[in-house]
Amino acid sequence: MNTKTDTEVWYLSLGLVVFGVTASILQTYVSAPYGKFSSTHRSWGPSISPKLGWLLMESPAFYVSAAVFFTQSDPAHRYNTVNLLLLSLFIFYYLVRSLVYPLLMTSKQPMPIVVMFSAWFFCAYNGYLQGIYLAKYSTTESLTTTDTTSTLTTLRLTIGTLLFFVGWYINQASDHQLRSLKKHSDGYKIPQGGMFQYVSAANYLGEIIEWCGYAVASWSIPALAFAVFTALQLGRRGLSYHQWYQQKFKEEYPKDRKAIIPFIL
Repeated sequence: MNTKTDTEVWYLSLGLVVFGVTASILQTYVSAPYGKFSSTHRSWGPSISPKLGWLLMESPAFYVSAAVFFTQSDPAHRYNTVNLLLLSLFIFYYLVRSLVYPLLMTSKQPMPIVVMFSAWFFCAYNGYLQGIYLAKYSTTESLTTTDTTSTLTTLRLTIGTLLFFVGWYINQASDHQLRSLKKHSDGYKIPQGGMFQYVSAANYLGEIIEWCGYAVASWSIPALAFAVFTALQLGRRGLSYHQWYQQKFKEEYPKDRKAIIPFIL
C-alpha cells in the first residue's frame, strides 16, 4: 500500500471513512428518499427534477478531480502512465454516471434538494481527494522497467482494472434490468437473472466490486477509503432493499437470495 501522503490526504481519507460509517448508521433508521424509498421525498423539503439532480450531484467528481490533477501536478506525476490510467477510470465512471445515466432514468419522482446537495458535497470532496493524491503523492515510476516494484505495480494495476470493469459491467447490466422491469410492467416486480439470482442489490454489488478494483489498482489510502465508504454506504442500502423486497413480495420472494454478497449476506 502506497502510504506516501501528507497530513491533508490522511485526514481527508479518514473523513471519508467516518462519513461512510455515519451514513451507514443513519440509514439503519432513515432511508435516503430515492429509488424504492422515493415516496418519502415530500418530508425532505423542496425537490427538483431527478435527471437534473443526478447531473448536478454526480458531476463534481469528474470535473473537480480533473481540475485538481492538471493544475496541481508536476510533470513527473502528470505524464505518468499509471496516474493517467487511474484518473481515466475515475473520470470514465463519473462521466457515464452524470451524463448518460440521467438520460436513461425512468423514475419521475422529484429529488429532494437536500439529497442533491449532500451528494454534490460528497462527490466534490472525493473528487478533490482522489485528484490531489494522484497529482502529488502517487507513483512516478515507469512501467517499462523490469524491477520487482514495477512488476508488482503492473500486476496490481492489471488485476484492479479488470475488477473495476467486471464491477462496472455488473452495475450497468443490473441497472438495465431494473429499468426494463419498470418499462414493461406496472409497479415493482421481482428482478430475475444475472446477479439478481444471487442478491437483491446486484447493481450495488457491482459498484462495490468496481471501487474495490480501483483500490487494488491504485494501492493507495484515498482509494481504499473510497472503497470502504462505498461498501458501507451501499451495503447498508442493499440490506434495506432486501428487506423491502421481502416485505412487499413475502412468500413469492426467493428465500435463498441474499442482500448484497452472494451466499453470505
